[in-house]
Amino acid sequence: CGGASFVHTIHDPDSLGNASNFEQRAIYIGDFYPPKPSHIDSYLVATLPNMPNYNLDPLPIYAASAGEDTMICVGDTALLGSPQVDKIIYQWSPSEGLSDQTIAQPFASPDKTTTYYLTIIDTTENRNYSCINRNVSVTVTVDENCSGLHEISSFYPNPSDRNGISMDYILKTDETGELVIYNILGIQTNAYSLEPGRHTLTISNSTWSTGMYIYKLFINGQLEEQGKLVVGK
Repeated sequence: CGGASFVHTIHDPDSLGNASNFEQRAIYIGDFYPPKPSHIDSYLVATLPNMPNYNLDPLPIYAASAGEDTMICVGDTALLGSPQVDKIIYQWSPSEGLSDQTIAQPFASPDKTTTYYLTIIDTTENRNYSCINRNVSVTVTVDENCSGLHEISSFYPNPSDRNGISMDYILKTDETGELVIYNILGIQTNAYSLEPGRHTLTISNSTWSTGMYIYKLFINGQLEEQGKLVVGK
């Protein structure tokens, strides 16, 4: 026979052709040698017994994993990545919404749908038999129709002209709101419904009279806050 060779499975070879998560499936005897997916072949051929169906456990070689794509509500958090492996350097980007860019499993709380990229660098002694580097990504989709936050901004501009006035707000999934406007005499002039999620309420005030108004903001029927609005000429 021309020497020992083997049947192999390689999961996600890197750009250099090196094996990651290599699994030995069987050994066979013959003079046919399959094309080398990496130089790890010659290492294994020289060290494995010359006998058929010789089974080995998978080699302890790590491949990057950023985790599964996921969807969260506004203000919620998602856990990224996979458990830490010794002698692996982790580099995450972008930094927005991440608890840490240098650990295996950071928490992500983005304000909007974001794709995070992970690069791992292997610093083990057997660099030739592992992933020299690997780039993967995961997308965290933020559903703005649901929320774990409750946040109300100030009106802007205030004082305002007659080109409109706006307010940014986030309501939790189980919250609804109402904004009620009163004139200086305490008479209700307008009312606006607020829905769960992240929104911007823009009010047209082109027909409002010049002067001061009072607003009251109710969340689930309870008074949340009140204040003054000034409309100029």
